[in-house]
Amino acid sequence: MAQDDFNQWFYDKTLRIDYNAVCSKDSAEGVFVSLTTSDGWGGERHTVKQCHHYGRYYMELADAASGKVLYTYSYSTLSHEWQSTGPENGETKSFPESVIMPMPKNQAVVNIYRHDSCDVFSKILSKRINIRLEMRNAPQKYSETILSATSEGNPINITILPEWYGDDEMDKFLNDAKKLTQWLTTTEPYSKYSNRFTINVVMPNKEAMMTRALNFKSSLGFKFNTFNIERYIASLNSKAIYDMAQSTAFKHVIILINTDQYGGSGFYNYYTCLCIDNEYSKELFLHEFGHAFAGLGDEYEKDVTFNIQQSSCELLTPNLTNLKDFKSKWADDIDPNAPIPTPKNRTDIEVGAFEGGGYCSKGVYRPSANCRMRYKDYDQYCKICTKIIEETIIEQTVRQK
Repeated sequence: MAQDDFNQWFYDKTLRIDYNAVCSKDSAEGVFVSLTTSDGWGGERHTVKQCHHYGRYYMELADAASGKVLYTYSYSTLSHEWQSTGPENGETKSFPESVIMPMPKNQAVVNIYRHDSCDVFSKILSKRINIRLEMRNAPQKYSETILSATSEGNPINITILPEWYGDDEMDKFLNDAKKLTQWLTTTEPYSKYSNRFTINVVMPNKEAMMTRALNFKSSLGFKFNTFNIERYIASLNSKAIYDMAQSTAFKHVIILINTDQYGGSGFYNYYTCLCIDNEYSKELFLHEFGHAFAGLGDEYEKDVTFNIQQSSCELLTPNLTNLKDFKSKWADDIDPNAPIPTPKNRTDIEVGAFEGGGYCSKGVYRPSANCRMRYKDYDQYCKICTKIIEETIIEQTVRQK
């Protein structure tokens, strides 16, 4: 599990698989599209045999000859949320999606799984990878490093991309990216580990189309009003996003939207996006990055256009529970003598199980009364979300031996 293990199995390159998730109300099937490579790998520098299943999907890369699992990670995309909007029986929709991994030296097999129920994951795609086959190289654009890790372990590589910036606004984009970097490195718990982050920016070499409208075309495909929620801005064009990001070695992608409207989104191990010129941009970024970086779930109770289904098993998100298997969550960290569930009026309790979260007022519980994942104007993560973020940072940066 050390650095030598990585060098044994992988090149220092990134391999991306693009596929289409063809979804109906209750099922999904993956259809392979293409392979894309680029120099440098920005993720963990050791084999990852198991990952936290915080997302609705996970991928598994295994050596074809021995069956040895080399790399796994979990992630979330828009496709599962669409399935929760209540499509009619027989209705199908195709979602372009992408997964990245270190480039294997030998023939390998990639399997992609979708979470169905409880601990059941169904295989939606299997692809045998032969590095001798022709692969597409990602187009390269100008990139610049604005923060370099100084720790001895593996860095957390973040790449920031521009959206709705014109060619004459690259200075603004660079300043916006530096502003976001300052937000990250001066906010706990990220500031405690700021020397473990490397942050790059990628500059496009063609003019981006700009508009403030709710429906538009753009270089990366971002638009407001996703699932009829005006503030929800997202993109289905993963190919364009990852093509631009692969000008660098990266694990996490952040897209800055050049507008003062309020909006953003965050998908676990997929991307974070935010409108950069809003008065709540900092708070929005730290909330959405909590989703994308650490798999944290929303702790608020508000109406959304997709359906919230009650589950007979424990929830995937690490900061939410339905008490089906509370021991697997933060049960060991609750305050002494804290009632479970915890009454809302017990403001003296820092960590318990407070009802309300995951868009539900009943049946879902969060760790604390207040948290950045619950209120956009709350200025800190709760104790449990802080712990989850710290664990994520350590897992991605400590060189295992």
